[in-house]
Amino acid sequence: MPLHSPLRWGVLGAARILHRMGPAFATTPGHQLVAIAGRRPAKLQEVGGKYPGVRLIADYDALLADPEIDAIYLPLPPSLHAEWGLKVAQAGKHLLIEKPVATSLADAEELDQAFTQRGLVWLDNTMWLHHPRTTDMQQIIASGQLGALARVTAAMSFNAKDLPPEDHRFHAHLGGGALLDVGWYCAGVCLWAFKSFPVEVWSQANMVYGVDRDVSAWCRFANGGIASFDASHHISMRRWFEVSGSEASLVCDDFTRPFNPEKVRFWTHSTGGKMAEHKCSPDTSEIPVLETFRCAIAGELNPRPFQQQALDTQRLVDTIRAAFSKNS
Repeated sequence: MPLHSPLRWGVLGAARILHRMGPAFATTPGHQLVAIAGRRPAKLQEVGGKYPGVRLIADYDALLADPEIDAIYLPLPPSLHAEWGLKVAQAGKHLLIEKPVATSLADAEELDQAFTQRGLVWLDNTMWLHHPRTTDMQQIIASGQLGALARVTAAMSFNAKDLPPEDHRFHAHLGGGALLDVGWYCAGVCLWAFKSFPVEVWSQANMVYGVDRDVSAWCRFANGGIASFDASHHISMRRWFEVSGSEASLVCDDFTRPFNPEKVRFWTHSTGGKMAEHKCSPDTSEIPVLETFRCAIAGELNPRPFQQQALDTQRLVDTIRAAFSKNS
């Protein structure tokens, strides 16, 4: 499919995250929000009413059949990602899918194959990987400034007490739980830093009403490095990681989304106690991922590293879940 300019977007599901993604679709040059599909009329009107001129559609299949749409953003509950992601591929449209890609590696790989076979682009919406700050941090790690990498620690949490009871995070059959939600980011950080898959995984979960409310995981890598993280739906907001080497460590306290997009930064700490603050280009989290997506469709960059990161993260999440099923 050739790149249409602007890239015309349809949204499959009137989800809460549209309060962040919707303005990016509607205002980023080279992108146009065309239609939103939702099965709950009141919710569809509430979300779609913020975007004058955007068509509101009650039927998902009608959205996929619309020839005026080039790409689909899919923020449905995780349990529906594989089913509707495959339908997007069959409709011949590109896909930006919310994390996790699916609820299992097998489903994620099937989705990947469906898009690859058709020459279509898919990306998961793990936005921090596309932010300019992430490139800055990766360059420091790759430069050897930290020395031999030995340890990665991370935490991601928020208190979900204000979410409605029907939210998918509270229901196992919808792909709920902390691991598939906030734990996805932490698992991804471990893989991003070590550039390999762990050889050993241990984990434990606190199960509440059939879903993992809290998860702790420990991973050992072939080089002897260790990664650990915790993810939770009942602890106050945290989104930090530390990558530690033999000579220095790198710390980011808001990696999934900068607290202040105008003051984007991270720190390095040397073994001698010297601290350096690294200031980065101001940017939102939403626009960089949209630009990666557009450039991938245009053939200006290879999306495979991002796709492989998502598949590896799905594999690690599956491994962690299997481990806490044994240890809990």
